[in-house]
Amino acid sequence: MLDRSTFQSGGRDRVNAERVSRLNFKETRSPTLIRDSDGTPDAPAEGTFWIRESDGAVLMTWLHVGAGYRNDIRVRYCTPPGSRDLVPCTMNQRFVSAATGRLSAEAKYSHVRRFSVEPGTVIKSPSFNESGAGRRKP
Repeated sequence: MLDRSTFQSGGRDRVNAERVSRLNFKETRSPTLIRDSDGTPDAPAEGTFWIRESDGAVLMTWLHVGAGYRNDIRVRYCTPPGSRDLVPCTMNQRFVSAATGRLSAEAKYSHVRRFSVEPGTVIKSPSFNESGAGRRKP
């Protein structure tokens, strides 16, 4: 991907009161990382990474894909209580096209937990009935 993209400094900014540097990118050559579901071989992307200056951690990303439509996705990363890891905490997506109009969605992530799996571990699927009985409460 590096040889098919250009990268440029987007200046400095703040995310959650932390100093960040913006790094902009744009795909410039084929094949692109993302392909359209309509069979179009390439869907050039561009976007920005907001990188914490103190340790290089990515605190936010923005991705734009689309030719003839617009698909924007912004993800903010946070550190949940009791953790040292950055994880996605919100994702906002906006899709606009002449065919479908405007669609917007927001995902908020919570109750993030760490778990590990050892080789040979079997994870059983929870069983649910139509009434929702059997679901575990978060």
